[in-house]
Amino acid sequence: MNVKSFCTRKNKFLSCLLVLSTVVLFISPQVTHATSPSIFAISDNMSSVAISTGSTHTIKFTTGNTIQGTSSTIVVTFPSDFDFTNSAYSDITLTHGSSTGLENSSTISSSPSSGIWGAAFSGTNNRILTLSAPTSAESNPIASGDKVIISYTNSAHAVNGSSATTYLPTVEITGTGEAAGPVQYAIVLLSSDQVQVSATVDPYLTFSMTGSTITLTKAAGGNPTYSSGGTGYNQGTANTLTASTNGASGYSIAYYGDTLKSGSNSIAAMTVGAASSPGTAQFGINLKANSAPSTGTGVSGAGSGLPTSDYGTADNFKFVANASTPMAQATAVTAENTYTVSYIANIDPTTPAGAYTTTITYICTGNF
Repeated sequence: MNVKSFCTRKNKFLSCLLVLSTVVLFISPQVTHATSPSIFAISDNMSSVAISTGSTHTIKFTTGNTIQGTSSTIVVTFPSDFDFTNSAYSDITLTHGSSTGLENSSTISSSPSSGIWGAAFSGTNNRILTLSAPTSAESNPIASGDKVIISYTNSAHAVNGSSATTYLPTVEITGTGEAAGPVQYAIVLLSSDQVQVSATVDPYLTFSMTGSTITLTKAAGGNPTYSSGGTGYNQGTANTLTASTNGASGYSIAYYGDTLKSGSNSIAAMTVGAASSPGTAQFGINLKANSAPSTGTGVSGAGSGLPTSDYGTADNFKFVANASTPMAQATAVTAENTYTVSYIANIDPTTPAGAYTTTITYICTGNF
């Protein structure tokens, strides 16, 4: 093409310049560049994305070529706002493999040597990590298509940037025939990466009782026994108590009431835990701990409550009149316990006739 023929006398310089520009644009697509292997699927799993906060980094990517030359490097560069001032090679791990990236673990030191990668920090606040390949080939070199994992394991030595924004770290591989990058990936930091979650568990206490009327009779009927061969009255007539709580110190069950009375006449309370003694005027109660009920609050497993002393021994009865008296307790959070309460009455030959009654009140208190 004759460039001069396009120039005019009126504006020769401008016209020629436009023609030359056209020529340059026309020939530029003919320039070729060498292609390089790529780095694929980069990610950085951080323990915290809060600004100015220490965080671990687990950087993962897939290689486009084998990394095996002794002059090869992998360079990770963070923006200058990040602070790795106190980082050391011992904070870094390097693994790789064809599936998870965990199949092969490389040995790392402060400088490369035979079979050992070197890890060196440089730049502002040690923000640049350079991993240098071993001076002799590894037994398991990083192959093409391997998943590579570089971890910064010490969050105290890796402090995030101070701005709530998107940062663009880079990964670069250098070496003969292995050049790739630098390839950017994104990190988004937040002013706060935490949500405060709270819940309140209300205190609870369950307590129930079956049976509100107990009539003491001999198995064959008749008066309470006073003969030497009598059997007294015990487990044949009973009621149950059930309790559970989430109180830190459990619960306590107590009773309050008087002994059996008919007007001014009374049957003596058994002040010391003892077995039935037919022919002796006595009134007492007994408590047995059963397993947890099959239905109820939905709490599974037997509760941890137990009878107090003098009330948990089989056929051992006692009664303290007119005083709030503990008879069972749990010392920690507990599922439901069911207790069976038994009663006994014996008389002697001089016990006056009459209708003997009493009212016993049971109280359960949670220990929160």
